[in-house]
Amino acid sequence: MIHIKGMKTLSDIQVVKNELKRIKMKYSLVEIGSANIIGILTPILHDKLNKRLHKFNMSLIDTKKDMKLNEEELIAEKINNVITDIFNENKEKPLYKYSVLIGDEFNISYSILNKISKHVNGKTIQQYINTFRVNIAKQLILAGILNFSDIAFMLHYYDESHFARQFRVETGISPGDYDKIIHHIN
Repeated sequence: MIHIKGMKTLSDIQVVKNELKRIKMKYSLVEIGSANIIGILTPILHDKLNKRLHKFNMSLIDTKKDMKLNEEELIAEKINNVITDIFNENKEKPLYKYSVLIGDEFNISYSILNKISKHVNGKTIQQYINTFRVNIAKQLILAGILNFSDIAFMLHYYDESHFARQFRVETGISPGDYDKIIHHIN
């Protein structure tokens, strides 16, 4: 089992599968955050895979070096994966706060998880969620399939104005201005 930092989407899973094939490494399962490989990942293959993954803003988490930091990195990556799952699996806003959903996945208090996230990611869990949602919103705006109200609903915002405020906080511009910029609308 290898752990991979930076895997957040289904397309990242495909990238990892492709990169494992390129270095002729067999695997039984690849999911967000990890891959079950068949055989031994030699130091040379480890370095080769890690270099290839870096091109896609991903990296292998080395569980042998600095166990404390890597334990925190693994927890932070699992937190990120839980957040990804919340938005990939739930079409409607969850009944519980994100802190409850995330806390239920770990046998650690939410405040400790928050400190780990801040230490490893440089952001609290809520800041990470805000950035994550805005990044998805950017992709949806670029695709041009949904209107802002639908995007707000899909990403669990209270309403369109809450979405617009959060988008502006994260990017410095409104969703409408972002749409105009990326689609070259005057």
